[in-house]
Formats: sequence, C-alpha cells, structure tokens
Amino acid sequence: MTKLLLLLTNAENQKICEKYLGENKDNFEWTVINSAAELRNIPASLRFDVIFADLPAEDYTASDLTGFAGEKPVITLVNASEEDKIVELIQAGVFDFLITDPEGLFLKNIPVIMENNLTGVMRPEYVPL
Repeated sequence: MTKLLLLLTNAENQKICEKYLGENKDNFEWTVINSAAELRNIPASLRFDVIFADLPAEDYTASDLTGFAGEKPVITLVNASEEDKIVELIQAGVFDFLITDPEGLFLKNIPVIMENNLTGVMRPEYVPL
C-alpha cells in the first residue's frame, strides 16, 4: 500500500483527489493537510512514500516541500493557467507534476506517475486527456 501525504490548499483539488483515492482505497493510505504550518507539525514517525501538493500556495514553496521530503518524491498539482511555474518546480527538486483540470481528468495519470516516481523507471504511458 502506498502512503501519501496530500498538502492541498485548493479545495477543488482536495475534493477531486480524495474522491479518486476513495475509489482506489485498496492501493493508497493518505493524510491530508492544508498548510505549511501543518506540514511542520507532522511527527517524524509518520512515513510517506510520496507527497502530493498543489502550487502555488500562500504559505509554502516548492523548496519547502523538497526540504521536508528529503529523498521522497514530491509531485505537484499545477493549475493549467500556471504552467510557467513548472521550470521553477523542477529546479526546486520536485520530481513530477500534474496539470489540473476542473473535471479531474489529470487523475488518470496518477498510477503511471506513482510508478515512475517510486521505481525510478520512467514509463511514457501517460493517459491522453
């Protein structure tokens, strides 16, 4: 079972992600937080395989996330209107990103992105939106 930390400040992203994870609950265990303050209060005993976060956010940056994550993959959710942030995210150490859409079609790519980031093997089978 893959353990996820979801740092989601966008309510719509949180709703869409939790719906997807609920439908796939046999594969995932997850914790949702909504701010960097909550991120700083997570006990070191809690272990996560992957961190998902939406950016931009008011109280944290991509560098904050990668600093917290260490060697764990950080995957960011980027609004379609903010695609110019992707280079900045990659330079900060974010492993991968998903460009969000209101219908939640981006979630179809989660299995491939998870496998790519957990195994270190890049597979190009992204699902066309």
